[in-house]
Amino acid sequence: MGGQIGGPGGGAGTVVFNSGAQTLMGTYNITGGTEVTGGSVNFNGPLTNAGPLTVTAGLANFVTVPVVTLTVPTLTLSGGTMAGTDNVTVSGSLTWTGGTMCTIFLPLTQTCTTSPTQAATNANGGITFGASALVLDGRTLNNQQIATMSSKRSSLTLMDSAVVNNSSGATWNLPGDVELDGPSGTFNNSGTFKKTGGNNASTIQPAFVNNGTVQANTASVSFSGNFTQKAGSTSLSGGGVSVATPAVFTGGSLSGKGSFTGAVSNVSATVAPGTNGTVGKIFVSGSSGNYTQDASGTFKVKIGGTSSGQFDVLSANGAVKLNGSLAVSTINGFSPQHGDTFTIMRGASIAGAFSKITSGWTVTYKAASVVLTFQ
Repeated sequence: MGGQIGGPGGGAGTVVFNSGAQTLMGTYNITGGTEVTGGSVNFNGPLTNAGPLTVTAGLANFVTVPVVTLTVPTLTLSGGTMAGTDNVTVSGSLTWTGGTMCTIFLPLTQTCTTSPTQAATNANGGITFGASALVLDGRTLNNQQIATMSSKRSSLTLMDSAVVNNSSGATWNLPGDVELDGPSGTFNNSGTFKKTGGNNASTIQPAFVNNGTVQANTASVSFSGNFTQKAGSTSLSGGGVSVATPAVFTGGSLSGKGSFTGAVSNVSATVAPGTNGTVGKIFVSGSSGNYTQDASGTFKVKIGGTSSGQFDVLSANGAVKLNGSLAVSTINGFSPQHGDTFTIMRGASIAGAFSKITSGWTVTYKAASVVLTFQ
């Protein structure tokens, strides 16, 4: 059974919707909790409070006019659909182990669809994902704390241009071999995005825009959609990164040691193997492993000795095309002598030249290497 409920509803108990189709037109003010375990419920009246929100099956559709932001202490979504044009802010934990979040739900087809204006789910207390195929459809998910995708069977699919924003100060952690799917989606990282566990690649299919920190600490992170870094850093810290299309760095840095599989386009960023105090080697690998540095790009190299492993190196499986700056510094108290040479780059071919080089150094461009000499 179903129908419209027009009067106000309030109380400190828990309200359970388990069957039928309900439309609530009056004020909804429930502090004890709201559970949707079946059927459908449309919250069309004024929303004051829903208490802890749980959706295990069916539909919870928050559509009020004008649009409001419903704040709940916790949200548990293990099945069914949470939809609506209203925003939902979760002040505590968001536990997402099954089901779909979307903005527009179509009753006739029982599916979600794209929305010209996406509603937002604001996870202010962090997110725990479960071992299931989860869907974010035409909606924005904002993570403000720690989001953890730990199970190797965990996947989040971004459909109908859905957006995930990992905010500044937040962390999106991949301690397992998990996936982010959906070529129409976008993942904006302003916090820390890191892979800390698993033995295989974690695949990221949505377009990925980095303004924060990307850390590949183990195994690898595979970006099958576009990867763009506008600011912040990408660090090879024990793991690797791979890209299907050229990674475009317009700001920030690429650092560490290990493999970056795919093409690197250094438009106006800094590529700096190793860390601030240690040298390293970045291998731009794969069949499309080309390195291109434009006029505003910088390659930063540290020299700690004349032997292999004592200075930074970039080695590309493909072509190397150079412009921009070469910044050279010494570490560990090393004092180069006149005529000391260091092969700092290798590639299948070398073209172009640095337009600016640290004083006291000269560069020789060979067919497949770049050699730095102390004057």
